[in-house]
Amino acid sequence: MPLAAAAQLLGFSTEWVRARAAADAMLLPGEKVPWEDVMLWFLHAWPRDAVIARLEPDAGLLLPAGLHLRTVEWRLPAYLVAAIEAQAGLDARRHRDRHDASVGTYLAEQLHNLIDHATVAALAGDEEFLTAFHFPAEP
Repeated sequence: MPLAAAAQLLGFSTEWVRARAAADAMLLPGEKVPWEDVMLWFLHAWPRDAVIARLEPDAGLLLPAGLHLRTVEWRLPAYLVAAIEAQAGLDARRHRDRHDASVGTYLAEQLHNLIDHATVAALAGDEEFLTAFHFPAEP
């Protein structure tokens, strides 16, 4: 994907995309970046509601069903809620690679990173899970 197109999708400058691609060793000849990497940055940079809105009317075709949002209600100790809220803000200020510093976005990324190999193996027959878990790569 050309840097200018990636920058437009990501909502960052072309210079930001060039620097990120160079830092991640993803800058291709002709100032292009692999689509898969741009998509990962896109999913990281924007809140999921915004991702779905930007992909409309084709969000259902372009984004696996497992990546669409579902509301959950959990009861957690107050100190955990305070810590997660603080961590989400600190993470956003430290990384500056997202347009959303919400707790939900931060927590979703942390929970994704906690999924271990045994869990993936236990869900090996769940195509919706596997497609979302490995997106944008093939499972």
